[in-house]
Amino acid sequence: MLGFMDEDMISDAEDDSVDIDSIFGYVCCICDDGGDLLCCEGRCLRSFHATVEAGVGSGCRSLGFMRGAVDVMLTFLCRNCKFKQHQCYACGELGSSDKSSEAKVFPCASVICGRFYHPRCVAKLLCQNNRESAEELEEEISLGDYFACPVHKCSVCQEGENKKVHELQLAVCMR
Repeated sequence: MLGFMDEDMISDAEDDSVDIDSIFGYVCCICDDGGDLLCCEGRCLRSFHATVEAGVGSGCRSLGFMRGAVDVMLTFLCRNCKFKQHQCYACGELGSSDKSSEAKVFPCASVICGRFYHPRCVAKLLCQNNRESAEELEEEISLGDYFACPVHKCSVCQEGENKKVHELQLAVCMR
């Protein structure tokens, strides 16, 4: 698993409250339905209906694999992770996430987050009321600094999630 753990993840991992299944999505990223899913083991952490049969109930076009191929698959990387091309969660544009060349989109630092952002897009979201800070953060991210994306904080109070207190748990939009 790529990325590093932020402070909240480290404390959760030490509590053994984070298991590997909770990292991956519980819905197919194509149709937003659950069921028999195949999880990408790349940085995006998305899940897919792998076979046509798995997607029948939701009308999902699925990845189109045969059941036998899925059963013998040791690891699965989606096309985005395989070719290091990811969509910016803010603007929706596809961009290179290959750090060995000129990356255009960068992943959130949280190991449980598979979202990617252009530096400018995430800086605008994180520093909405301060243009100077946004420009500085954009530059830092472009140079490789890590960031936690805005979905990990409440948009009203700007506090992070506390999974142990029901009233402080966050619901995150998958889209």
